[in-house]
Amino acid sequence: DSRVWGSTLLDGTNGTDNEVAIFTDSNSVEGDSNLTWDGATLDVGGALTVDGNTTLGDAYTDTVTIQAATTTLTPTGNNLPQLKLESKNGTVDNAGEIRFERYDDAVIQAGESLGEILFDAIETDNGTYYSAATITGEVGTGTWTDASSHPGAIRFWTCADSGTTLTERMSIESDGTVALNGDLTVATITCS
Repeated sequence: DSRVWGSTLLDGTNGTDNEVAIFTDSNSVEGDSNLTWDGATLDVGGALTVDGNTTLGDAYTDTVTIQAATTTLTPTGNNLPQLKLESKNGTVDNAGEIRFERYDDAVIQAGESLGEILFDAIETDNGTYYSAATITGEVGTGTWTDASSHPGAIRFWTCADSGTTLTERMSIESDGTVALNGDLTVATITCS
């Protein structure tokens, strides 16, 4: 039978249970310990490249967890990167959220960071970016108690022309006090 001695017969060199087989030449396969499927979980041990549209989860209750220090969305070419949060919930005020969460099993103190939005740029593509503006959220003046007291503050920072250091320009404290570090320009608005 040509299926036995012919060139179209596949030969397996190795492999264990749940490993996904990959071709090592035109008619040989072997299991790969970095790519396994147990009927419920596809496990990739290494870099994963996905071309085309990707759907993660098929139900509202599904979650996606990324356990990485840095997650970078880099489009190819000159395409404009976008992070889009679309809500299809018809309930009032149920829109997309960007949420910064922090866990600390010690006492949470005033002034500790709760999250940042950074605005950076560079003229040369060498991987080193420079900050021009930042919005920070932090624990505000007062006492943090998980179930009863959550003081918060927001701070706005910019870098001056010919400068390299961010300076706090405005803050909103936990008691509602708004502080400005610089000139306040108020435009005249005429309503008809």
